[in-house]
Amino acid sequence: MTRPTKRHKKRSAIRVSAEDYPSVPGRVLFTAGAIRGSGMLLDISTTGAHIYRPSKTVPKGIVIDLYFLQSDTERRLHAEAEVVRRTEDGFAVRFLHIERELETLVLAAMEAGYSTRMGAENRARTAAAESLRKLAAQKSA
Repeated sequence: MTRPTKRHKKRSAIRVSAEDYPSVPGRVLFTAGAIRGSGMLLDISTTGAHIYRPSKTVPKGIVIDLYFLQSDTERRLHAEAEVVRRTEDGFAVRFLHIERELETLVLAAMEAGYSTRMGAENRARTAAAESLRKLAAQKSA
């Protein structure tokens, strides 16, 4: 008799662009031992982030400290992460620990993005339905 396998939920991380969500910090400082650098936040989720155009190269697999700088207050929000991918223009990290305030900002931005998308989809559906009604009215006239 075989045992049933556990199903793992797919990670559904909605990406939040710092460009679209100004409350999410855009500048990032990072340290890994003697390596100290900075970069721009390309996108972020509750599970990780993509750092764009870093001033220093960091190897895949290294654990780094990230300090996300809020543009309005220059407050530093901390996360510890592992570099999981190097890209042409930066690197991606998976969070090992994320400061609660940073996670709250990301979740709020994700929710706002979801609400905005849903609102846009609803407006598009309403506009399409209205167009169909007008077309039907023209044909019946």
